[in-house]
Amino acid sequence: YCREIVKYRRDVVKCCREIVKYCREIVKYCREIVKYCREIVKYCREIAKYCREIVIYCREIVKYRRDVVKCCREIVKYCREIVKYCREIVKYRRDVVKCCREIVKYFW
Repeated sequence: YCREIVKYRRDVVKCCREIVKYCREIVKYCREIVKYCREIVKYCREIAKYCREIVIYCREIVKYRRDVVKCCREIVKYCREIVKYCREIVKYRRDVVKCCREIVKYFW
């Protein structure tokens, strides 16, 4: 019985050594994974930083876009007024030309 027990003990010790070997490999890979995860977190933080900056710039663009749209509306409003006055001038020009023709006709 003792010999059998010693034999099994050796097998158990051998098996335990194999388990320890594999555990060390697993720990090694886990460390690598942790290292890569840290790198990923670092890059994610960088990406988040750039995203925040992009959001800030986008808000500025939207703000200026509103100002530009407002300005363009004002310009369109003034252009319409100018067109209105130009039409009036054209109308009066015709009247002036007509009047001048009448005067020329009258005096010639």
